[in-house]
Amino acid sequence: MTHVRWLVLFVALPALMMALAACNDDDDDGETPAATEASEPLPTSPDDANADVEPVQLEVTAQNISFTPDVIEAPAAVSFIIAFDNLDDRTPHNIAIFLDEDQAMDGDDPLFATEIEAGPISQELSVTPLPAADYFVWCQIHTSQMTATLIVK
Repeated sequence: MTHVRWLVLFVALPALMMALAACNDDDDDGETPAATEASEPLPTSPDDANADVEPVQLEVTAQNISFTPDVIEAPAAVSFIIAFDNLDDRTPHNIAIFLDEDQAMDGDDPLFATEIEAGPISQELSVTPLPAADYFVWCQIHTSQMTATLIVK
């Protein structure tokens, strides 16, 4: 058993000390070295990747129980804002975006939606980046009359 202790004392301990010395910084002034900065920060989410890009502003109007336009085009992978104007006096509307019509008809929550408000009123709907696809848009009050398609490409 004493041979094992001597082996640890004369072989393993010096090896450990050499390994620790190799990890030590030559500039040992007692201070913690400062972190180096990357030339450009890496994006951590799709929003960060497009942080310098101003959101696209789209305009949608609700009037006479219909959306104008009824086909809305938006860019993929960037945030956008829908400026929603309900011009129908004392008539409640909203704009709600769903993956598809089935999701809306099943009563699922929309991906994005404004509050239901009586007009005339202007609202903004901020939409985070969406993948390219066609989305179903409707007013959650006038479900059979007020529909549109959001084409993200």
